[in-house]
Amino acid sequence: CEEGIGNQCLKCSSCQKIKDGNHPDVVEIDAASNSTVDSVRNLIENISYQPILSRYKVYIIDEVHNMSNSAFNALLKTLEEPPSFVIFILATTEPQKILPTILSRVQRYDFSKVSNEDIFLNLKRVLDMEKIPYEDEALKEISYLADGGVRDSLSLLEQAVSYCDKKVNLKDIYSLFGILSKKEKLTFISAIEKKDSVKIISFLKEKYQRGVDLLRFHQDILKILKDIYIYNLTSDEKLLEVLNKEYNKDI
Repeated sequence: CEEGIGNQCLKCSSCQKIKDGNHPDVVEIDAASNSTVDSVRNLIENISYQPILSRYKVYIIDEVHNMSNSAFNALLKTLEEPPSFVIFILATTEPQKILPTILSRVQRYDFSKVSNEDIFLNLKRVLDMEKIPYEDEALKEISYLADGGVRDSLSLLEQAVSYCDKKVNLKDIYSLFGILSKKEKLTFISAIEKKDSVKIISFLKEKYQRGVDLLRFHQDILKILKDIYIYNLTSDEKLLEVLNKEYNKDI
């Protein structure tokens, strides 16, 4: 940023070019498709050239855990002694796959999951901007399914917009992603409590034939049971992850 290191004005030429993805000094590399030694060597050859517009050249290597050990070793020397005007950003969701020799030469920043509320507000902003009608409950369900990932939430939203007819609605979200409503999950839990084996088995059989994601259903049931347990102990709705006051009458 032309306002100095640490700033992000989004107005200067440098910020605008980065935002538009065409800054000559910011290079993004997908390690999933550029994981070989030759790819790293080509990268190293270009590193010695001075920046064109900015103080630094920034190389963003995404999914860096996909690089082969030989490619990592080829990059190691450059990471040890990079030119003063070069900055590497190594992005990964699986840091345990990175060689210790690489990890010892970088500053590590772990990013926490984005809250469901922030993801929900971002989805609302996107649909409002695109003038696509929606139900708030549908977006809340997508936010929950994204599990803290903004990129995943946008991918899910794109699928939902393509699937839903005129409006992104909760019913279609349930159908599209093979999930059940909270009411159906509570009905299943009630059958377990009553030890109604016939109802439990027929319920699961019907949902399986409908194509419901049983693994996710299992995980959701565990989260609801945890909420029920916590609420029975504390009566504090703020501690609940899945349920809310609307469902307290069923707890």
